[in-house]
Amino acid sequence: MATEASKFKIGLFVTLGAAIAVSALLALGAVRFFQDTKTYVTYFEESVQGLEPDSLVRYRGVPIGRVHKIRIAPDGKLVEVVLKIDAGVKIEPDMRIRMRMAGITGMKYLEIDRRKDIEKPDVTPVIDFRPSATVIPSNPSDVQEILSAFERVFAQIQQLDVKGISDRLNASLDTLNNLIGRKEWEQTLRNIEKATNSLRDVSAQIQGMLDKPGVEDSLAHAADTLKALSEISSRLNAELANLDLAEQVRRSSAKFDQFMEEGASTARDIRLLALEEEDSLSSLVENLRRTTEALNNLILSLRDNPSQLLFAQPPQPTREE
Repeated sequence: MATEASKFKIGLFVTLGAAIAVSALLALGAVRFFQDTKTYVTYFEESVQGLEPDSLVRYRGVPIGRVHKIRIAPDGKLVEVVLKIDAGVKIEPDMRIRMRMAGITGMKYLEIDRRKDIEKPDVTPVIDFRPSATVIPSNPSDVQEILSAFERVFAQIQQLDVKGISDRLNASLDTLNNLIGRKEWEQTLRNIEKATNSLRDVSAQIQGMLDKPGVEDSLAHAADTLKALSEISSRLNAELANLDLAEQVRRSSAKFDQFMEEGASTARDIRLLALEEEDSLSSLVENLRRTTEALNNLILSLRDNPSQLLFAQPPQPTREE
């Protein structure tokens, strides 16, 4: 009797467990069956291998429905996928759907998202028949876009005249080799080297001339002289503002013209300094020094008596020999 009671309890336990499991499955199925959904369709031009009925439909990663049926479209070219989307989800015209991989198992799901690049052409299948429900336009999957890009690149490569490009490149290399190997090219390189050396020597000579102490001192002295002349000119302008003597101005103008001629001669000597031979540099420096001393004497005299420039007698004209 104990054995029979034990068997009865085990059988009852198994029966109750099976009933509970079946009830749970029925309850889950009933929830999905009675869930409020809307039917949509989408069409693909590519293979839908890995996409099965009951596959998830997501909006930016959030589940919003499932795949209901997969079949051939009425035109016999496209693949029609019937979707059951939650009624609370609003499908708008700018939404697009595409297939995505669900891990490494090869299974796929459908992802709905909004168009990001409006300026980019919207690649969607052309539907020339009456769909069975509201259509959600589809875009190619990521894998399909990569394959299409490779196909376009290969097509462009095939259109290139590879043989012609290779022949022209070989001809250009042959021409370049012939040009470099010619004796005239070697002579041209030697001439360029000689010209470079000559320019280096001339630059060194000019730098040596400018580095001599006499030239630097003379230029500095000339700068001081010009500064002093500027001061005297300011004082003379102040006195000329109070004088209205045209005759005295004419006499002083003659004296100043002589002074300007000497200054112009000195400026010409300085301009020709870089072109003179090195042996004539000392005479030019000496001439510049004498002219500077004469200018200094004139400046000292004008500092003591500025009116001398106006009231002094004009210089005697130079007699021609």
